[in-house]
Amino acid sequence: DFHQRLHASHALIRLSPEGLQRMTRLLPAATTAAVRTSGVACPHGWITARVPIESVGQAHADFLRLGTDIEVLGPADLRDQIARTARDLAALYNGQHAAAVSPLSRATADKCRAVTPAG
Repeated sequence: DFHQRLHASHALIRLSPEGLQRMTRLLPAATTAAVRTSGVACPHGWITARVPIESVGQAHADFLRLGTDIEVLGPADLRDQIARTARDLAALYNGQHAAAVSPLSRATADKCRAVTPAG
C-alpha cells in the first residue's frame, strides 16, 4: 500500500493537551490517527504515541509546527535535529545568532537588527 511505503519509519512523541488540540490542523493525517488510536495517557494530560513518519527531515518540519507542545523522544537523530533547531532559535532571539553564524562584528550585527522595515 502506498501510505505504508510513504511512512516507512516511526517516531516516538509526547504531546501536551494543547498539542492534542492543535495537531489535526498541523500534522499529517497518519500522525494524528496514530495518536488517537494508540496514544498512551501520561501525567499532566500529555499523550505518548508511536507515529509514522515519511522521513526525519519531513518529521522535523512537521513537528516544529507544534513548538513546545511536542517532545520527540526518538529516533535519536530526529530528536537531535529538533534540539539543534531549538538551540539555534534561542540563540537568534537572544541576540547571539548573527555573531555565531557570520563574520559580522557584534556592532554590525546590532546595527542590522536596529533597522526597521518600511511601512
